Amino acid sequence: VREWVATNLAQGVYPPQILSWMWVEANKHMKPSSVPQAVITMADYQHKAASVADQEINTVACCVELMMSVEWL
Repeated sequence: VREWVATNLAQGVYPPQILSWMWVEANKHMKPSSVPQAVITMADYQHKAASVADQEINTVACCVELMMSVEWL
């Protein structure tokens, strides 16, 4: 996950774009009952993105939290 995030950031993809892509793709692969938790998690990390020192760490943390808290199909 870290490598994927780092590669995207190095190519000029902004963290909000990564979260948007993740939202679109995750919706295809998560159980409907997990959508509310995913929304809350992603919104929290988007809010944090405005003040964190390292966008890569914040984005990876979001991915990890989603992997742990969402039920996947």
